[in-house]
Amino acid sequence: GYKGFAQIESTEKLIRFTGYVKPLHTFKNIYPSAWIRFDNRVDPKDVVLDMSDPRDKDNKKQYVGLFVANDSSHVYPLMYSWKRRYSDDDVTNDTGIFYYDHKTESFYAGSKSRLRDGGLKGSWIQFNEKDHTIHAEGPLDFGLETPNIHFKNAGTADLYRGDSSFVFNMAMMLDFPMPQDYVTALVALINENGGTTSSVNTDFFKRCLGEMMENEKSARQALANLEKNGELTGKDEANYAFVLSDATFRWDSKMRGMYCDDIVSVASIAGKPINKSLRATMLLEHKRSGQNMYMYLELGAKDYIYINLTKTVANIYCSDEKMQGVLAVTMSKIKAEGFYIRPATERQADKFIRRFEE
Repeated sequence: GYKGFAQIESTEKLIRFTGYVKPLHTFKNIYPSAWIRFDNRVDPKDVVLDMSDPRDKDNKKQYVGLFVANDSSHVYPLMYSWKRRYSDDDVTNDTGIFYYDHKTESFYAGSKSRLRDGGLKGSWIQFNEKDHTIHAEGPLDFGLETPNIHFKNAGTADLYRGDSSFVFNMAMMLDFPMPQDYVTALVALINENGGTTSSVNTDFFKRCLGEMMENEKSARQALANLEKNGELTGKDEANYAFVLSDATFRWDSKMRGMYCDDIVSVASIAGKPINKSLRATMLLEHKRSGQNMYMYLELGAKDYIYINLTKTVANIYCSDEKMQGVLAVTMSKIKAEGFYIRPATERQADKFIRRFEE
């Protein structure tokens, strides 16, 4: 919808619109869109609106994308309206251009580079008016970032027809201080146990790498190595503690976060190529006090590693006794300010897994 003025000038091909625009969507699970200030020229043959800084009539910022409700821990979509709470975290924030595509019967919002110019970086979201599904692509922000923890994700988010929770198919890069001797022993254990080989040289992972790696030169080098050798090697994020090339998470309000209980593709651990499919049970709890991450990876030969990661501590347990011995003598070597490595117990790992059996 539009309300306002239209200005026609003999020296300009396009009409200038000064007023307010509003998406007239039919989604019942999305707050009604606000009237957004607009002052620009529009091509009637290709109506694409610049909505890079959406504001209502009171100059109040409006939002489009996916957000986490801090009071009830669920992901909700917005199409140019106000967040439930100002403190609600952004999973995606898809400002940029906005248009309606009649072929797909969908509203699109987000990066002009991604939506119209064939670019590789940037986020966008699609609201399908026909079946009321929602699809988003690009970087995904789930918090957990601290001076000692780096957590980057990219991929897709989907709300399917008749569903109430978003499904995230994504690549994941997680980094936190770990003793080098422990990492070396962990990689050796995984290689010794064998397991199913997984190809990480996929179009999906390469797209995600381009989003997650900040330095373009490092990203290009990592992509070149991936295409040449089929392995993730390089600098910066390529050396993160855990890099998953493909994992599927589902948001669950009862668990207060998103979880994965499936096969994941592990690209590398601390810069060492792995290229294996491992069974994983993971949970990223979203709390007002901050995020709390659990990771349980089956390493083959009945071995597993369990990690409970918070902003200040990583509690680690491995079913292999030698690994626990290495941890005991190396965890004190971590000198990160305000961050500690501590041994977890088999009981803690079992308690976490039982949450998914209830």
